[in-house]
Amino acid sequence: PCTDLFGHVFSFDFQMLAGAGYAVLFVNQPGSAGYGDPFATAIKGDWGNLDFKDVMAGVDCAVERGITDPDRLGVCGLSGGGYLTCWIVGQTDRFKAAVPENPVVNFSSMYGVSDIGPWFVPQEFFDMYPLDRVTSAPFRRDDLDDIIRANGRPIFKPGARFELADKSGMHKQANRAYMACVSYVDSCLGVLFDALEKSSYRDNTIVMIWGDHGWHLGEKLQYGKTNLWEESARVPLIVRVPGVTQSGTTCEGVVNLIDIYPTLCARLGLPLPDSRITGHNLAPLLENPQAPWNIPSLCTQDLTNRNMIATDRFKLITYDGGTNDAEFYDRDVD
Repeated sequence: PCTDLFGHVFSFDFQMLAGAGYAVLFVNQPGSAGYGDPFATAIKGDWGNLDFKDVMAGVDCAVERGITDPDRLGVCGLSGGGYLTCWIVGQTDRFKAAVPENPVVNFSSMYGVSDIGPWFVPQEFFDMYPLDRVTSAPFRRDDLDDIIRANGRPIFKPGARFELADKSGMHKQANRAYMACVSYVDSCLGVLFDALEKSSYRDNTIVMIWGDHGWHLGEKLQYGKTNLWEESARVPLIVRVPGVTQSGTTCEGVVNLIDIYPTLCARLGLPLPDSRITGHNLAPLLENPQAPWNIPSLCTQDLTNRNMIATDRFKLITYDGGTNDAEFYDRDVD
C-alpha cells in the first residue's frame, strides 16, 4: 500500500526487493495522492474499505497473470500504508508475512505509532522545557519576499501550519513540543546504548543514526518538511566506529545519506553489489573529521522537478528542472 511518498521516483525499498528476486506490486489505491485531493480524501472516515478492495484487486490481477505465487505473498506499507497493512492481515489470511512500518493506528494522539502527527511524549520531557524559558526559532516575516520568479511573482507563501501557529500565538508551544520529542528520542537511544555498552558487542558494533528529513519550526514561514531549504534538507548523521571515530567530535563536511551504504561496505570489506551504486566512502572523514572533502551533495524533491546541489560553502536550488527560477546561497555570508 502506498501514499504520496512514492510515484515516478526511484524507490530503494522496491529496487532492493526486486533485486532479490521478488515481484513487487505497487498499488496506487484511494487515499494516496496519485490523482489529486478528491482521490486522496475518498477514504476519509472509512479507512480500510475502498483502499483495501483496490489493493486486493491488484493482488488478484498479479496472481491471474502469473506474476506472483499466491502461496508466497507478503504485504508491507508505511504510515497510512502501515495502517492498511495491519487492516489487510485482519481481513484476509492470504499473506504469509506482513511488515507495517510506522502505522497510523492511534488517531487520538498518534503517540508512538506514527511517522507524523502531533508531538505527544511523556510529560517529564515537556517539564524539561518550561514554557517561560523557551525561545522560539527565529524567523523573518519578509524571508520569502526575495524568492520570486523571473516575472516577479512569488514562488512560495507562508505555510498553513505556520499561519495557524502565528494567529494563535503558539510558536513557543510548538518549539517546546519539538524539543520534548527530541529529548524523548535521546532518552530512548540512551537505553539502547547503555545495553550496548554493557554487552560483549560494544567494541565490534558500528552505530549509525540518521533522520530522513529535517524540520522547520517557523523558519521561512513554514512548519514541517518536504522542501530543499536547509531546515528540511539537512538531517542528523551520527556515526560511531570502534577504534576509528573519536567521541565528541563534529564534522562540517557535506555528505549524503547515499554515502552510508558504500561506507559500511568498505568498512566490512564487502564489495559493492552493483557498479551503478552511487555514494562515497566516508572513511576519510570518520578518521579525520577535518579532512578535505570537496564532493558536492545532490538532493531532489519528490515529483516537483526541484533540485538542490550543495558544497561546504555554496548551495543552489533550481525549480522547473533548472530552466527558469533558482536560489543561490553563499553560506559564508547568507
